[in-house]
Amino acid sequence: MSLDKYRQLYNSMNIRPDYDDDLTLVRRKILNQKHLYTGVAAKFNIPWIFFAVAHWKEASLRPEKQILNGQNWNQTTTIVPKGRGPYSNWEEAAIDGVLRKGLHKIKDWSLENTLNTLESWNGRGYERRGINTPYLWCGCQHYTSGGYPRDGVFSSTHVIKNVGCAVIIRHFHLLGIDTGIANLGTVMGSTPIVEPEVPPAKEVVKSKLPLPSWLKRFLRYIKVL
Repeated sequence: MSLDKYRQLYNSMNIRPDYDDDLTLVRRKILNQKHLYTGVAAKFNIPWIFFAVAHWKEASLRPEKQILNGQNWNQTTTIVPKGRGPYSNWEEAAIDGVLRKGLHKIKDWSLENTLNTLESWNGRGYERRGINTPYLWCGCQHYTSGGYPRDGVFSSTHVIKNVGCAVIIRHFHLLGIDTGIANLGTVMGSTPIVEPEVPPAKEVVKSKLPLPSWLKRFLRYIKVL
């Protein structure tokens, strides 16, 4: 797919309303552990959102699992890529992924090439079948059906349901949340999101009215005063 096509699909994207709750949950999880992604991103000048959305698709954002294939980072991988690790922490596994995929050599981290690189990270099987990959586009009008219910087995009727990387990036973009991608453009009406704060519990104010003498005697009797 050409880089211009990624931009065209992104700009024309309409996020499906039935994904609103999923996107809210994913956004909050990502922001809650953003430090995982910004640390490794800063080492290679890669947008931090790349690692966040890849972690979502590969491992459902579980911090004990790495972005290579979703297996635990403290164990040797047994599926593709096999024989990697064990790693000492999540970041070390992510760095191995960067070096193994050659991401450290990429200088263009525009929106178009970020989406292109994410698709390469997952594989080009959908593109060869003429389908917009759900890895990017699930949750919007650009993907409807077609998928791999298990490795190496494709079904045109299988539907992937977990929201795609491009849709998550668009969700952040619409809410004015910085993703580290410089050329997303301006969305009319977008404003930075402010998560609602839980109001502090109200303090119980003790009454300063004088106690009746009979109540004082009773309280002394039961040794409260």
